[in-house]
Amino acid sequence: MELLTADDFPQTFDFRSKQFGDDAGALMCASGCAHDLCRQELFIAEGNYEEALAVLIGAGQAAPQGSTLH
Repeated sequence: MELLTADDFPQTFDFRSKQFGDDAGALMCASGCAHDLCRQELFIAEGNYEEALAVLIGAGQAAPQGSTLH
């Protein structure tokens, strides 16, 4: 029985790649959100820039639900 490695599976994106970092930087400029948040949303969207941007822009426009106590 042959063991499978990571190379045996297709990679749709690699969050360690330069392109991923560049896309996160572009998201930061387009959305005005922090770089860490942009990287996180891009990771959740599996590298889909448009999906991550929609979430980031939508999150900035969402009204807070209920009250917040500090």
